[in-house]
Amino acid sequence: MVLDWIRRIASWILDARLLWLTMIVLLVCLSTLLLFRAAEPLIRFTGLFLQLLGISTVLYGISETRKLFNCPSLLSVASRWLTSFPKFRLPKRTVRLVGQAGEMSFAGRVIARHQAGPNATIEDRVRVLESNLQLIDHRMDELQQQIDQANRQTNQALAAERQTREHDIDHLRKKLEITETGGLYVSLMGLVWLIVGLMMSTASLELSNLF
Repeated sequence: MVLDWIRRIASWILDARLLWLTMIVLLVCLSTLLLFRAAEPLIRFTGLFLQLLGISTVLYGISETRKLFNCPSLLSVASRWLTSFPKFRLPKRTVRLVGQAGEMSFAGRVIARHQAGPNATIEDRVRVLESNLQLIDHRMDELQQQIDQANRQTNQALAAERQTREHDIDHLRKKLEITETGGLYVSLMGLVWLIVGLMMSTASLELSNLF
């Protein structure tokens, strides 16, 4: 019971780890100033340090967004741009045309049908008609089976396509959500450091006199 309560408290504390990190950095900077009696140059350098930390959170957010959307790194983009510098003489290019004949397929169906002779009796003609009706019924059954099979295949393909599109849309929605809100607290932490750093750098002399 007690261990479970301690674990839940630890999880509750870790949920606000960015807040604790922000406060720890500020407390370390303030302790350093108090330790060295808050000299004016030290206040300015501490403010500069906090400003650089704030800017680093912005760079971190840009890097995470780049990784999320599989964009190339700035180094690779710069390298590709430098290697694409226009040459004074264009290299000779050989153009080769390759033709390819398209594939052709044919499909056919043989339809059997009974016919009565010109001198057939009425009984023979009735028998031929019955045979043809049986063939027609058989063909209709085959055609209905083919239609049912095609409908099943089409429905399965549509269901698979719908599921794939829903998965892609959900994946894209999660990416956009992470992009918009995932680095919000990191940016807020960097903003606090940046504000405190600007105050220290701008009013370093006044703060030194105050301490």
